[in-house]
Amino acid sequence: MQIMKYTNKGFEALTVRAGDYLLNKLGRAKMTVKFYHRLWRKIDSYMVAEKINTYSAVAGERYLMQQFGKYDYATLLKSQKDIVRAVNILSEYAKTGQI
Repeated sequence: MQIMKYTNKGFEALTVRAGDYLLNKLGRAKMTVKFYHRLWRKIDSYMVAEKINTYSAVAGERYLMQQFGKYDYATLLKSQKDIVRAVNILSEYAKTGQI
């Protein structure tokens, strides 16, 4: 299986496609998709600041490390778990084209 990588220019396209998948294939509410887009924009800002040119699961994990350091998911606040979930969703979509 080929792992797709998305440049910063392609990052918006990636998030749009992932959001469409959530909305149309998984039946998530529009507000849920907007919520994920808001979180994904923070990842994009992080990538620009860190000069990370392509999105991959590695970039997502680096973002989480920057946010939380080495973390135990069970001890995170709900808002922090939402961030982890947003990264996982985006990474899975980037890797497989599915969530």
